[in-house]
Amino acid sequence: MPQSSARISDVENDFSKTQLVVFFSILILAVDSINPIKIFLHVFPMVQTWHIATISILLITYTSIKEMKQLLYYSVKIFFHSILSIFFREVNVIGATTNIPLYGPVIFVPNHASQFIDSVVVLSTCQRTISFLMAEKSYKKRIVGEIAWAMNVVPVKRAQDDARKGSGFISIEVNVNANACTSDDDAVVVGDDSGNVSQENQEKEEAEIKMEETDAAETAKTEEGEGEDDKDNDNDNKDKDDKAKDTKNYYIIRGVNGTQFTKELNPRDKIRFPNCPEGLKITSIQSDTEMIAEGVNLTSKKGISLPSPTPLEYDIMKRVELGVVYEKVLSKLAAEGTIGIFPEGGSHDRTDLLPLKAGVALIAYSAMEKYGLSIPIVPVGLNYFKGHKIRGRVTVEYGRPIHIDPATLKDYLNGGESKRKVCNDVLERIEDSLRSVIVSAPDYKTLKMIHTARRLYRDKYMSSSEKQDLSRRFAEGYKQLLLMTQGNPPQSWLDLQ
Repeated sequence: MPQSSARISDVENDFSKTQLVVFFSILILAVDSINPIKIFLHVFPMVQTWHIATISILLITYTSIKEMKQLLYYSVKIFFHSILSIFFREVNVIGATTNIPLYGPVIFVPNHASQFIDSVVVLSTCQRTISFLMAEKSYKKRIVGEIAWAMNVVPVKRAQDDARKGSGFISIEVNVNANACTSDDDAVVVGDDSGNVSQENQEKEEAEIKMEETDAAETAKTEEGEGEDDKDNDNDNKDKDDKAKDTKNYYIIRGVNGTQFTKELNPRDKIRFPNCPEGLKITSIQSDTEMIAEGVNLTSKKGISLPSPTPLEYDIMKRVELGVVYEKVLSKLAAEGTIGIFPEGGSHDRTDLLPLKAGVALIAYSAMEKYGLSIPIVPVGLNYFKGHKIRGRVTVEYGRPIHIDPATLKDYLNGGESKRKVCNDVLERIEDSLRSVIVSAPDYKTLKMIHTARRLYRDKYMSSSEKQDLSRRFAEGYKQLLLMTQGNPPQSWLDLQ
């Protein structure tokens, strides 16, 4: 018997057993002659009814307190399920009974199409108790933290949570070339635990940490489709912005009015200033008044001009080690728990995936390194249809889990280029698995056309799984046609679209 069929059979057997227990309980309560409580009171007349009722109330209270967290979780899950049934006219779930491991640790990786709805949809449709990640600073707040505790949220420590104001002011002099920043003449690194770091060690550490520098602020967020009204995503412009954002930019930072770079900062720490919440990573420190940093393209930020006309205030964000960031996440997985993480980082309204963050790969390898766990990573496709309107539809598809090859752990532990390679390989596999559970298209108009073509093609009733598969086939066919025409389809195609 196939494994999926066996698992479905097991679930059906468990449900049948539950039904039999419920029906038998109703029977013995309805017939006095077989009611165990009535029989007990008849045999022991000195026992009163209120004695048994008191004991029952005490046991119910004890169990409720002991299992309060689990009861709260399922109470909130029922509430969210009711909200979804009101907001969406149809919630289709595919692959939940066949692709979700029933036992052991699991990492769920959904696409992030809606900041507020995605985590609720996954939580309500997943048969496992799932824990999403939240910033530790938010977790410690009243009310929000208490709700997060009830929902098994895992707090994650972020560098920006402990940000503090730096001494003096800084000015950004110039955007310099990457080669100039990494040359032996410029990169005089100071300010680590021993007071100085050699340039050779600095380069080695930079190679080690490149894959570890995930955006924890985005990772810790717990965070439309068919027939929508006209909606212009302007994907081309967004892609250009992403490319500009991903490009490495190096800057000479000069301090005035009492800056203490060598005492307050170390390489790989970050500084943050107005209009640049992402921060710049320190690559080398020359003195208390001069250092070099890398980060986003500051010329694309509003309110920032180079060189900076006036000195700026800045915050210092000390680097948090990977083991500290994901300490509680790894503990949850070691206890055979499940976590949910959005590998894209932030939510978006595009019709394709954003570049994936390295966090999920680092968590999986860290769990294998520390506990010897090969954790299944389950892709979750969230496909919204009129998702921004009430009574829309959503299809949640759980894909087949992927596993990390234990043989690659040695490459991960070697660090440097081999570590980056194995992490990138895992991210590529996750991206491929995510694409197998969503319908991606070059733009929103094309996605609408694909859904329309699928509805016109259908000549009989189709299950949700068949609809998703057919939509993906149309999307792939459209991409192949675009390749055949080198991105310039005939006018007749455009008229049809």
